[in-house]
Amino acid sequence: MSRHFSFWEHRGFCFDDVDGESACLPYETASLTFRHLALHEVREVRISGFVANIAHTEDPEHDPRDGFYKRLFFIDLPTTGRGWRQWIAARTSLPQALDRLVRFLENRPGFRFAPDLNVRINGTHAGRFHGCADPKAFELKCPVNPAVKNLEIELALSFCVGDILAWLGNYFAVWPLPRALWIRLQKHHYRFFQHRRLRVQAVEFDGKTALSFSERSVRLEREIIRNLWNPGINLAGFFDHPTGIGEAVRCAARAAQAADIPISCIQLKCATLIRGEDMEFSSRLVETNPHLVNLFHLTPTQGQALDRAHGPGFRKGKYNIAYWAWELEEFPSGWASLHRYFDEIWAPSRFAADAIASKLPLPTLVMPHAIDFPIPEGNVRARFDLPEKLFLFLFVFDLNSLSVRKNPEAVIRAFQKAFSDSSMPAGLVIKTQGAEANPEDFAQLRAIAQQTPHCFLISQTLSRADVMRLQKSCDCFVSLHRSEGFGLSVAEAMYLGKPVISTNWSATAEFVTPQNGCPVEVELVTLEKNHDVYPKGSVWAEPDVDHAAAHMRKLAEDPEWAARLGAQAAADIRRRFSPKAVGELYRRRLEALHYW
Repeated sequence: MSRHFSFWEHRGFCFDDVDGESACLPYETASLTFRHLALHEVREVRISGFVANIAHTEDPEHDPRDGFYKRLFFIDLPTTGRGWRQWIAARTSLPQALDRLVRFLENRPGFRFAPDLNVRINGTHAGRFHGCADPKAFELKCPVNPAVKNLEIELALSFCVGDILAWLGNYFAVWPLPRALWIRLQKHHYRFFQHRRLRVQAVEFDGKTALSFSERSVRLEREIIRNLWNPGINLAGFFDHPTGIGEAVRCAARAAQAADIPISCIQLKCATLIRGEDMEFSSRLVETNPHLVNLFHLTPTQGQALDRAHGPGFRKGKYNIAYWAWELEEFPSGWASLHRYFDEIWAPSRFAADAIASKLPLPTLVMPHAIDFPIPEGNVRARFDLPEKLFLFLFVFDLNSLSVRKNPEAVIRAFQKAFSDSSMPAGLVIKTQGAEANPEDFAQLRAIAQQTPHCFLISQTLSRADVMRLQKSCDCFVSLHRSEGFGLSVAEAMYLGKPVISTNWSATAEFVTPQNGCPVEVELVTLEKNHDVYPKGSVWAEPDVDHAAAHMRKLAEDPEWAARLGAQAAADIRRRFSPKAVGELYRRRLEALHYW
């Protein structure tokens, strides 16, 4: 992992309380390093600041040797009687004599009490500011070679007489002089009780502030990050998979595009049994990862195969982010070690992020899926052999995502309870895929569907466009899942303006509310056995089938209420999960990384 990865750094600056809007440059070299800048438009670096004195004390009555030195040299020090201390203290002309000597030296040619500032850019001398004894503002303008991608600015102060006097000041600060003489010397404000320092206030690129020194810190200006770095993402995932994890990486690409974030789309080479069928981004796939940030859309366990599939150089020198979803409140302890392949984790929901963050020592941020796609026109029920006059409920899921978690049987039972004893014209559509890989689960689902009047089972794999047409043709979406890491199908149905009936637990509870849908009450239960990656002892939800049935019946009876819920659902999804909104979350995070 690139633990020491940084886009820029500053070294050798001293921050103190003397001035709140500048940084002190000590008698040593300080440097500013900017990596991977787009410098093709930058022609000049401007450094500004001033020369100032930092005195040991501004109050001559204050003894800076309080504490250790005072206890060591001044406790019970006699001030009367005979002795060399009393003799020195009595020589009132000594301070004046020293003062005249310092002023004489200060005016001699070649004696410089303030240091010169020397600037080197990428190892080449670029400019010099000649120091002066009195405080004075300075400004240095240095040309930049636009061909370089990495910019290193070195600031160094030259040796001067002030260095000697500063040393004398430090020496006399601990020398056991009598307090009376110490106060006399302080009143004359000797140069050797002061340190010359050069204070940097700002660094500009072509007249635009790049860095400002304030509040004991360096602030990198956001405009410079956007214009000169223009941070991009190497987006790696299963772009061609007609699955949730495939749609997740495509959602990320749409979000980045909406925020004008440069991306490179890379097909993951990790082993998978899913066949690629989605061609939306096929023409944009590349092999290289030129940007500084890698974002991987994969399952946690696939991280250990990255170096084998793409080579160790793919992650080296990059800031590596994993995009993970998880469906339970507790992340598996056995997966905690998989964090070593990454620097940061993104998750599609607060529910998933909290579960992951509880086990991993990495930053874990919520970056929801961007929901946006062309809305199909018209009603195409005939395309799927569905009756026109029924109020149709729909549930879409993938058998590969574990049928027991998706819980389609609960949807069918709720439909049976709502309409088995009624002549109300309603129907239920169950759309699934992955039957070949999950024959037992599919056989069980088909059996219960065949026993339910007006229940239509669609098992063939459809294109994404056809899935959207199917959702558009139905009247309500139902998902009585036991847990979800986000709930893409639920959010997509809401985007289409459909009322949704959804389990009021896990990630979907974060965006399905009584104002835009029909949350279903749950009872939390403990797993009595392992279900694939969900271990025995874990907790998930058991939705209330009777409550779901009541929602179904009310929606079928009151189409106007259903329409109002759907309209609010569409507005909420567009506000919270539009590609532009999600892309801005990406951009803000990428910009924040450049401050590190």
